[in-house]
Amino acid sequence: MEESIQPHWVDKLARVSLPACLVSDVACALVSGFAVAPFCTIVDRSVIQNANGAVPLWQGVKNGFKTLLTKPTTFMKSLEFKLLFMVYGATYIAANTSESICVNQHIDPVIPKLLTTFVVNTAVGIYKDKRLTQHFGTVKPTNFPINSYLLFWTRDIITIAFAFTFPKILGKKLADTGKVKEKDAIKMFQIMCPLMIQFVATPLHLLGLDLYNNPQRTMGQRGTFLRSVIAETLVVRMARFLPAYGLAGVLNIVMRDNLDAALRKMIE
Repeated sequence: MEESIQPHWVDKLARVSLPACLVSDVACALVSGFAVAPFCTIVDRSVIQNANGAVPLWQGVKNGFKTLLTKPTTFMKSLEFKLLFMVYGATYIAANTSESICVNQHIDPVIPKLLTTFVVNTAVGIYKDKRLTQHFGTVKPTNFPINSYLLFWTRDIITIAFAFTFPKILGKKLADTGKVKEKDAIKMFQIMCPLMIQFVATPLHLLGLDLYNNPQRTMGQRGTFLRSVIAETLVVRMARFLPAYGLAGVLNIVMRDNLDAALRKMIE
């Protein structure tokens, strides 16, 4: 049976016992989530406040870094930091543990990992967006529009696919050409894929925010709004997703590999 198992995950069959893997997976996920939460917190708050007209984008970014550097305790106690840490910690836990469980059962993890990570990320991510949009909104908090939920749902599934599924698939295909090692190819796509998908995900994100902040606008007015903020928002969100799923994704991979090796030496 195992002779036929030759996809990119086959090497993980040599990992240590499942309980040890899961402990390692959770630890790596929490470290990765904590590493990216501060920067993502600053960007998310700045984008939301810029979208509703409260604070210009770059002023919001400046204010966020100032608070982080001068009042780190206050920053980390804030609602927005707690929500972002929750989102990325939970997302990486879902991705890591679902992969380990599937590999332990000799199941190709591609689809289960995508679905599990998408469900978890969407649940906590949309909750986060709703709370932050209402918390920093310039209008009295109201019910969140169903169309905003749908836009955020679409944004999340394509983002998760390009952050956790396509890097390994594309990395394997590139490695098959013999021009680059598979691990190096995966790391390269782990950085590129989350950035490239922002050309689609960012307009969806902005439109979802605008539907809540300005429900009375026509489609023409929404188009004008998007054109006025898309360029700078795209730059900031690409910068946000570089650490969020790019660099943190690589960090997560390296930590899991190193912990696996350390655990195997301890057991041996």
